[in-house]
Amino acid sequence: MYELGYQITLHCYEYNDREISEELNKYCFRIYTYTRNFVLVNPLKFYMPFIVFTRNHRMLLHQLLHDDAPILFEGLHTTYFLNHPKLRKRVKLVRMHNIEHDYYAALGKNEDNLFNKIYYHTEAFLLKKYEKILHKTNAVLAISSNDLKQLEQRKLTNVHLVPAFHGFELNIDIESKYYALYHGKLNVNENDVAAQFLVKEVFSKIDYPLVIAGNNPTEELFELIKPYKHIRLIKNPNMKQMEDIIKDAHMHVLPTFQATGIKLKLLHVLYNGKFIIANKQMIENTGLTELVTEANSADEMVNAINSLANKTFDLNETEHRNKVLSKHFNNMENAKKIDAIINQLTQIK
Repeated sequence: MYELGYQITLHCYEYNDREISEELNKYCFRIYTYTRNFVLVNPLKFYMPFIVFTRNHRMLLHQLLHDDAPILFEGLHTTYFLNHPKLRKRVKLVRMHNIEHDYYAALGKNEDNLFNKIYYHTEAFLLKKYEKILHKTNAVLAISSNDLKQLEQRKLTNVHLVPAFHGFELNIDIESKYYALYHGKLNVNENDVAAQFLVKEVFSKIDYPLVIAGNNPTEELFELIKPYKHIRLIKNPNMKQMEDIIKDAHMHVLPTFQATGIKLKLLHVLYNGKFIIANKQMIENTGLTELVTEANSADEMVNAINSLANKTFDLNETEHRNKVLSKHFNNMENAKKIDAIINQLTQIK
């Protein structure tokens, strides 16, 4: 958006373990930061999702009123002030990251901790009700074809498909080391479930080496891999280590049991990795099916791993991948889509 000539005022919430990158100063005219409101006794909690009402900082509304620029709400969780009377005349767009209530419901389904399970299911219930707020925005930007269809079924009249933005460039080393890789934030329930599935249901049946890499793996995962000498867990790799692990892997196994949004880990390995095995939930309606070996059961994954074990990844594969990715995930073309939507809405206003 900066390259298209936009003057950007960025409003964002700070976290204790996250710093605002100096890099953002190159692209933003102004940056305002806020702290989330984690006050436990809050009457709003009975009818509004936690991820929304904790982002209700009064200074955010105050700063938004300093100009009359279009507002892009990045994620449903940022929309606390979307329907505020003082913003009634503003052009407003909401970028959806996924269908939030489906995402939280799936987290709850896979959660063992009772407190977390109750939280996820409660949040899913509230998010489903709260999603009606999208009728108050001028445009909704869906991140995937699946999400687009679901949002259109809500009788939203101005929904647009704008695929995920990313920071990846095609950089594939066709030389391989002999292992399969699963990576992700391993303390995230969805990723822990997928990693444990691979150990118990897939790699316990074969001797092909598996590397699992990511931040904060659970104790259950540590214990699960102990009996298997061909399975290795790499805890908290730094960015350089992770990039090397991804590039060196001969194949990537990416099951997911939550068909929401688009998984950035899939894009990451498409731009930097070699062969990819994924299930339907990971790739359906992404436009990327032809770049992936689909396997939807443990047995199918075993067969796919054995089939790819001795296959050579060559430059033809790289060229084909570049062609497909450029069509669906071109950052500049997707930015131009948002630009066109804003221009249209500005003229209407």
